[in-house]
Amino acid sequence: MDSNTSEILKSIENTKKIISKLQITDDFLPAEYAILDYQNDQLKEVILNGNPL
Repeated sequence: MDSNTSEILKSIENTKKIISKLQITDDFLPAEYAILDYQNDQLKEVILNGNPL
């Protein structure tokens, strides 16, 4: 894995940590943040495993 890929994955994890702090309650995350979290999961999947489609 090259350094750019490592930096992207690190950034995704940092974003997910920030998003988790924005939760209003344990089971409620505002829609915009939930979408961003989902997109980050998808991006990480593509980076690690190739195109999932």
